[in-house]
This record gives sequence, structure tokens and C-alpha cells, in this order.
Amino acid sequence: AVALFIRRALAQGHQRIGVVTEDRRLARRLRALLERSNISLRDSAGWALSTTRAAALLESWLECIEQDFPHQAFLDLLKSPAIAAPEDGAKLVLIYRLEHDIILHENIAGGIQRYQRALNHRANRLHNWNSRIQQDLMQMLQQFEKAAAHLQLLLDKEASAATWLELLLDSLEALNMTDFLDSDPAGSVMLNLFTRMQYGAAQKTVPLNWLEFRIWLGRSMEKHYFNPAPQSRQDIQLFTLEQSRLQHFDALVIAAANEHHLPGDLGGLPFFNESVRAGLGLPDWRLRLRARERQFRLLLESSQSVLVTWQQSNNGEPVSPCAWLAALIHFHKAAYGSDLQDYALLTAVNGSESSAGVADDSVPPYPPRQPAPVAPVEQLPTEITVSAHQRLINCPYQFFVGDILLLKPTDEIRETLQKSDYGNRVHACLEAFHSGVVGLPGPFQGPLTAANREDALEQLEVISRQVFTRDIEDNFQHRGWLRRWLAFIPRYIDWQIGHNRTWRIEAAEQRLSAALSNDLVLRGRIDRVEKNDGKTGLIDYKTGKVPKQAEVLSGEEVQLVSYSLLLEHVSQVLYLGLDDREGINDGTCLEAEALVPLRESVRERLIQAFQRLRDGTALPAFADKATCQYCDAAGVCRRQVWERVK
Repeated sequence: AVALFIRRALAQGHQRIGVVTEDRRLARRLRALLERSNISLRDSAGWALSTTRAAALLESWLECIEQDFPHQAFLDLLKSPAIAAPEDGAKLVLIYRLEHDIILHENIAGGIQRYQRALNHRANRLHNWNSRIQQDLMQMLQQFEKAAAHLQLLLDKEASAATWLELLLDSLEALNMTDFLDSDPAGSVMLNLFTRMQYGAAQKTVPLNWLEFRIWLGRSMEKHYFNPAPQSRQDIQLFTLEQSRLQHFDALVIAAANEHHLPGDLGGLPFFNESVRAGLGLPDWRLRLRARERQFRLLLESSQSVLVTWQQSNNGEPVSPCAWLAALIHFHKAAYGSDLQDYALLTAVNGSESSAGVADDSVPPYPPRQPAPVAPVEQLPTEITVSAHQRLINCPYQFFVGDILLLKPTDEIRETLQKSDYGNRVHACLEAFHSGVVGLPGPFQGPLTAANREDALEQLEVISRQVFTRDIEDNFQHRGWLRRWLAFIPRYIDWQIGHNRTWRIEAAEQRLSAALSNDLVLRGRIDRVEKNDGKTGLIDYKTGKVPKQAEVLSGEEVQLVSYSLLLEHVSQVLYLGLDDREGINDGTCLEAEALVPLRESVRERLIQAFQRLRDGTALPAFADKATCQYCDAAGVCRRQVWERVK
């Protein structure tokens, strides 16, 4: 409403237009909205330096120094134009590789030396990885490490304020950030402030620790302001109530005139409380209230065209106008029989929102329906993983979003292990124990028997401690996951000793593929392949819920049966539950008599399903609550909406 009023005032030829508000958040939003129309909003006081882009850049660097380069602050710093200019393609490629290959893929939450170790480990593990990128990344990381070194050495010590400032400016200079800040209007003001602070600090020798220095720096950034240069000839002035004295306008907006902002905080002065001030005859809150009321009245007389706005509700709760505005509204209604509402402006605002596509959330623009898209034939995959096969059975729409449109959620750094992460660590431990993994002890040599049980326990514990080492570096609480697995190891070894009497492990974590038809290939990774007198068995580890036998036999849980399609002559498939509360669970097992016909049925159903997809069959959302609970496509499916209106 304020922006539309201002645009209309400009169209009518008004030159001096003012906005008076005590709501800084509203002022920021209004400024952004007006700049879309190339209209500049000039703040008479300016913006606090702490709210500028230059301050955000400095804050990211300070977080990197004091928290040893946490990934979020480090990436914010790297992606800023101070480090990687938009035209610097080579630097942008390096930052992309660091984020996706090291931070996200290796799940490194922070630590400059941990980034470096992960970089070397990845280069050694993947021999075809670009050596030039590795060298450039290492140089970039070392540059940041060197720039932060002097400040990090003093983090637990005390130094003078001048020393802290000198080291901070040296670190910015080492990263070539001072040139960028000097060319940025707000950054230049910030550097000038640091120079004045250095001069003042040189007169004092009081030692400060890092926290005290950070508080001093933050308060200085809050107290000093930055006035951006006008961006256009159409210049609108922004004032607080106090700053608007003796002003006259062609058009005026008093925004956020609610009881929270007007008369605003009349808090006490530094000396004496209100009762003492009243007893001494000094100005008290009553005088301050009368002064602000008088200024409000002068504002109403400062222009022939005045718009007053306030937010009528907040989070569903009604908000009252300030007492001064409420008195005006009631007086006008009593004297003239009408309110002061600008219905023409209200209609225009609602019309502009509708034309801009802004709709009330409670009234959908169209009746929401159960999604059932038809996949374009050219986008249908020719290869499908075992996990994707399970998604297709669970919910065709989930398969459509994730495996045809390839809409995957952005990877996140998980600073605390989840149950799925725990399962991945257990898989890695068992793979190293049974078949060997580069960089880890193992595999265990010879058949596992009661005679060498203690040796097996010791080796699996050593492997497990190494696998969980990096997680413990991230978070001390991860020791609980390690202890949970270590306590479970004896039960697993005892089960394996008994299992070894009939079965022998042939391979672990084996990636396989099989052609189901001329135009469809199934791929998957089998946790364990075993042999027993020429028979082949498959085992899939489960650290979470183990599917029930009935679910597998009904064809609803197809993961285990799908694995049997990857190898010929499989005579047994088994889910091995590794839950410390329920112990070893090997109850879900299919022998050849039940497996062979079920496997052929699953194969034929999958081939026919893809044929129907090529013929244009839709992929509906099933709205199965068990599947929806962990579905990544919930945001585009919106089951809660269309189920409610069915």
C-alpha cells in the first residue's frame, strides 16, 4: 500500500515525498519494493553498518577464525564477490569442487586441516581425479589457513585492542579482501571506522580477550551508520518520528502507526528513575510522551496528502492502531459519519496483488487434485536400480519425481549421525572385516570358528574404531553410536560362527547389473554373496526395521527379491537384522522353492510396468502413509491438501 501510494504521488508530480516509520524491518522491505521500480528510498539516519553486505562478509571471516572454518560460514565467504568475482570462472570451479566433492560428499562439517586431509584422501582414492584441481584447492586452503593463523594463536589469550585490529586487517589484506571492501561503499565506510578505532585504541593499553574484542567490534558496527548514494532522481526521504521535525512534504506516509511503534519505547534515562525525576522537577516520561504526540500532530499538518498505515493482525492476533490514530478515527466517525479508510487505495492494492498472482493461501487458485502425471517416453530410464524399483512399488509418483524428473533434495552436512548414517558405518565395518577395504585393517583371515573368536572380536573392534574416528572428531556424542555397535559385535560374531558351518562368504558390497529385457537393465549393490555346496545365497544387512516375511512374499517389499535377479541360480536370500535391542534377526529368508516363482513374477511385473509407462500409463500418488512419512517428494505432491478436498 505504501509503495503504491508513493508511485501514484510521483505520477501526480509531487517532488518531496516522505515516509515516517519506527519499524526498521518495514523500511527495509519498502526500500526493496521501491527499487524494483527504480525509486530510491533515502534514509536520513542511514543503515547500521552491521546490516550491510560488507559486515556480513566480515562476520563470515570472523566465524571462520574462531570456529576453525565451519562449512557454512566458509562457503558464504568463498562465494562472496570479495573472494570469487562472477567473472573468475577458475575460482568458481574450485569452490564448486570443494563444496560438492569434499564438504558434501565426504561430509566434512569444518576444520581447515580436515578439508586438506579429505582432499588428499580423495586424490589417493580416485586416481583419475584432476591433479591440477587438487593442487589449486590445496593452495587456496593453505592461503586461508595462513591468513587466519596469527589470530587463531591468540584466541585463548589477551591482547590490546590495537593489536587485535592490526591482526584482523592483516588477515583481510592476506586474502585481498581490503581491495574489495575499499571499492564497496559500505566496505569503505567500515575500513574508515577501523582506522579511527585503531587510532583511539592506540591511546589505551587495556588488554582484551577475543570475546571482549568481538563485543567491542560489534557494538561499533551497530553504532555507526552508512548512507547509500541515491540510485535515481526519484528520491523518497525516510525519517523516524524524531527526525521529521520542521519537515514539509508534498505527500507523506506515516507507516506502522500501531501501539507498538507509536509512541514507542519511552524507557528511562541513564540517571534517576521516573519518580525521582518527577520529585526533582526534571523531565519524565510524561513530558517525552507529550513531545512525541506534538510531533505526530505536526506531521499531520505537514502535508496536504497524508496516508497512515498499520498492520491490523500479526500471526492471527489483532493489532490495534496507536491511541492517537484511534482517537482520530473515532472522532471522524462521530463528527462526519464515515471512517478514514482509503477504499480506492485498498481496491488498487488488492487488484495489483491479484494481477501479480498473489493469492490467499486459504483459497487455492485451482482445485488441488491427486497427482498422476504421464512420463514422457524419452525421459524414461533404460536402467533402474534396486532402490528405484522399490520406490516404483511404494509410490509411482515418488518414482516419477526422483527417478524420471531427477528431482533430488540438496545434500546437507549432517553434524550429528542419523540412523541411516549409522547403518552405512556398520556396512563399511563388515565389508572391511569380511573382504577388505583400502585404508582399513582386514580382512579377517581364515574361517571364523569358536577357536579364533577372540581374534575376530579384536579385529572387528579395531576396524570399527577407525571407521567411526572421523565422526567422533565432528561430535563427541557420536561415541554413543560407536559404543552401541561395539556392544553388538559379540552377538554378530557368534551368529557368524554358526552361519559359517554351512555358508562361506564369497564377496561383499558387490555391484552388479543384469539385463531384464532388450531395453531395461537392473542395477544394484549386494551386501554379501555366499556359497554353500555350489548354491548361491545373498544377504542384505538391516540396522533398522526388517521387512516381514509376508511383505516379501506378497511382492510389496521387492528389494531382496530384486537382488536375486542380478545373479543366476540364487537359491536363498536373507535379510539380516542388526538391531542392538532385538539382537540378530534372520527370520526373513526365502529358499529356492518360494524364491524362484516369486523372482520370475517380480521380473515380469517390472518389465510390464515399464511397457505400460511407454504406452502412456499415469504414475499416481498412492498416499500410503508409511511411504509418505519419509518421502522427498512430499513438497510437490501435497498429499495433505488434495486428500482433504477429495
